[in-house]
Amino acid sequence: MHKSFLPLWAGMLFSEMVSAFAGSKEAPLLAVSPLTSAQAKDIQRQWAQHLRTEVTVTNSIGIKMVLIPPGEFIMGLTEEQMETILTLFRNDPKLKKNYLGMATWAMLMMPAHRVRITRLFYMGVCEVTFEQFRQFVEATLRCKARRATSVASSAAVPLIGNVGVRCPPIACASPKGLPSTSTWAFES
Repeated sequence: MHKSFLPLWAGMLFSEMVSAFAGSKEAPLLAVSPLTSAQAKDIQRQWAQHLRTEVTVTNSIGIKMVLIPPGEFIMGLTEEQMETILTLFRNDPKLKKNYLGMATWAMLMMPAHRVRITRLFYMGVCEVTFEQFRQFVEATLRCKARRATSVASSAAVPLIGNVGVRCPPIACASPKGLPSTSTWAFES
């Protein structure tokens, strides 16, 4: 396995460095959904070859990261999809108790719209734990990470929905930090 010694932020810096290639005539195709797994892997491989890099790298603290090429996808729900989800929740007694929460979530996911990710990036293959995120924040932002909720006391708790950061707003809003909602959705 290829092992590089990239710091955590290197994937985002790398994306800035090569973003000009995304629009060039020699650049590989954009990853436009829907794609099969095989098509996505092929586009990913083409971008890695084009940029003379690896599809998968391991950063300096051992987190395995994978190259996500630029592309387009539909984000959000159509009215029909929203109604299907809400009907499911209305008609299932076990799900009905969460109907209002699901209705709110579904409305936030509307309308369906095309999103274009213009820069490639590297994203972790596995969930980031609170402890890993704490190390990253304290090493790069020189501020303290804290739990936003008390879900568990273990440092191995996945980061999603479980972290608050006390740091200057500009540092937290940096494009070199956590993935945006769009890049997160595109990756999945």
